[in-house]
Amino acid sequence: MQINTKYEMGQKVYRVVERFRRIENVQTCDICYGTGSINYKGYECQCPKCLGRGNIVLNSEEVSFRKVYEPKEITSVRVTVSDKDTNIRYRVDGEVVPEKELFLTMEEIEEHFKEDECVCGS
Repeated sequence: MQINTKYEMGQKVYRVVERFRRIENVQTCDICYGTGSINYKGYECQCPKCLGRGNIVLNSEEVSFRKVYEPKEITSVRVTVSDKDTNIRYRVDGEVVPEKELFLTMEEIEEHFKEDECVCGS
């Protein structure tokens, strides 16, 4: 069986790590004024509007953040073969990295993420 890898040991590659985060637009609750609780007939109760959080989420969106690392050398290639697929990982700067995070040039990175707004540098 012959397995072709995109990169070879000794090549220098850029690594791009992409993370996703939900950004929420919040407003202080107008019932409990941010305390998370109300006084009802002498009893301290959880605010029914904000459910005790003290604020209300008006809207939210998921955004991605990317970090582009300076080129580092591939020190090893690990291939795992199963009945279902072949998994190729590379050791770069002491970390085991999936092939989808590696690129040879900044131009390749820009092309890969061209439909997104920007690629943030290191």
